[in-house]
Amino acid sequence: MAANFDSDLVKVATTGVMYVAKKADGVIAPKAEINTTTGAIELVAAGAYAKEGSAADKWSTLGLFNDDGVEHEFSEDTEDVKSWQSGTVRTIITGRDLTLKFGALESSPRVLEAFYGLEPGSVKIEDGGKASFKIAANAKREPFAAFFVIRDGDMLWTMHMPNAQVSEVESPKFSSGQAITWGMTVKALGDANGNLATWDITDPSLNGALELAA
Repeated sequence: MAANFDSDLVKVATTGVMYVAKKADGVIAPKAEINTTTGAIELVAAGAYAKEGSAADKWSTLGLFNDDGVEHEFSEDTEDVKSWQSGTVRTIITGRDLTLKFGALESSPRVLEAFYGLEPGSVKIEDGGKASFKIAANAKREPFAAFFVIRDGDMLWTMHMPNAQVSEVESPKFSSGQAITWGMTVKALGDANGNLATWDITDPSLNGALELAA
């Protein structure tokens, strides 16, 4: 069979956005769409939320990221089964890690909540643009739901993590020569069914992939 190539299947994440929600409110993923007028990525209600109104009532964006984009790491812990006669005969997967790493540029309540381990929506804005929150010496990080969207033309990839947590943070630098960047790594903890995350893809070029496979 002759080799077939399709350059339309080469993707570049030209832009994207990360949303967060309270864990209880993020069990059901919303749907992402491209606004045909503005070209912006928007969330629309889905599933049970369709009965309640806008998906924006449940999810908030983490805003602009630095130009490093988002780094997606997927790794496995393995254990080799060795035999006396022929060495390694099988490799068993004992665990998997899935993370998204990024640097948030907006010093918004949602970003600060994620960075300092607070539940989404816990930092309230008062009149005059005032806010206050405490950083406890001993506290567990609150899990939350995450919804990550990347775009390339008409293509949208969305990753839904119903149970996630910030596992690492990077020290922000406060200086006059650069923007404050809140670096953090979001780790998928898994749901009740043992799934770390769900990828949903809307991509017209996948039709070409079906033709190549036929």
